[in-house]
Amino acid sequence: MDCKPQTFNGAEGPVGLLRWFEKAESVFAMCSCPEGDRVKFASGTLEDSALTWWNARVQMLGVEMAKATTWDDFKELIREEYCPRDEIQKLEKEYYNLKMEGSEIKAYTKRSHELANKCPNLSRPPSRKIELYIKGLAPSVKGLVTATNLDNQPWIIRLAHKITDQEVERGSLPPRIAATTAITATPDVVS
Repeated sequence: MDCKPQTFNGAEGPVGLLRWFEKAESVFAMCSCPEGDRVKFASGTLEDSALTWWNARVQMLGVEMAKATTWDDFKELIREEYCPRDEIQKLEKEYYNLKMEGSEIKAYTKRSHELANKCPNLSRPPSRKIELYIKGLAPSVKGLVTATNLDNQPWIIRLAHKITDQEVERGSLPPRIAATTAITATPDVVS
């Protein structure tokens, strides 16, 4: 079990901050970190300007208030500092307009999850997150997924993947780039 913390220095931008959140929360889960110790642990992984920022917050809040800060409040504070509003607006616009390219459902699903985490205002309540995911699916996939009227995102994602595979097999969606690259990258065997 790797409980090695990832550091954050503030220069990583919104994507780096999200990755840091994900890594910290993964470590919390692996190490059964109590809720009350999460901010203490996370603040111990801050470096450079991020550490300077947190130390200034501690001075401003007072040590006792800083110790009482919840993980969610801490994430919101650091998000406000290192994810400027104009950057968040760009990400929200990308999330709202995100579309599946061809049959690249894995890349689409991954980016949808990343943007949902970065743009909580657009992904709450969960039904809104589902709507945005379905909205960006390829039209032939979107229609079939919508017709099922599911309200469980993991099921919707699995179904979208299955339908995409079927549409590729039928020829109504192009083969996946990763799959065609793997086929063309296979060396020819000479007998």
